[in-house]
Amino acid sequence: MSNTSLEARFADLEDKLLSGRPIGVSSDIPFAIFVYDPRQELAIRGHVERLATRLRNAGREAEVVDLGALFWECLAAHPDGPDGFFEIEKSSPDLGPVLQEAQIHLIGVPKPVPEPGPFETRLLERLKRLDQDRGVALLIRAGELFPVYRTSALLERLIGHRDLRVTTLLFYPGDLRGPTEPRFMGVCEPSPNYRVKIFG
Repeated sequence: MSNTSLEARFADLEDKLLSGRPIGVSSDIPFAIFVYDPRQELAIRGHVERLATRLRNAGREAEVVDLGALFWECLAAHPDGPDGFFEIEKSSPDLGPVLQEAQIHLIGVPKPVPEPGPFETRLLERLKRLDQDRGVALLIRAGELFPVYRTSALLERLIGHRDLRVTTLLFYPGDLRGPTEPRFMGVCEPSPNYRVKIFG
């Protein structure tokens, strides 16, 4: 990952977002990830909010999407609310059942034909509100999903929605093993199959 300061990295990112050129690897895949040290979480949130303000001032439609808030919205849909997960945790010697129950409320029950789960549906609803040409979605607090939901699948699943063209940038807490293999939170196995642009 680059040793360049966050200020310089965000200035470069802003230039790219305002250039009019696709942020992703192609116009069909307008997604990218911005990898940062998880210890910089609070600083990143501040930079993202200021970036969104500058983009709006430049005529872009920018929305900061809090993935952590969407995560807790999904868990709140549990019949017993979030407390239901704590009750499962109390009755089990390991976290397996808790994680499995939480994943169902985020990803949904596996089906023969994959479709967006509750978490992705909420995110898509937010992204589809944006103008597909002028809009920029800035996804923050991905670390809140750890270890229930690995973000390596998130943008890949969005690629399947061909009616979704809005520029989307995922702020990704982790590090890089080589230029194209991010590790979520710096502890998960590297994800080598990203088809999106990586800002490391």
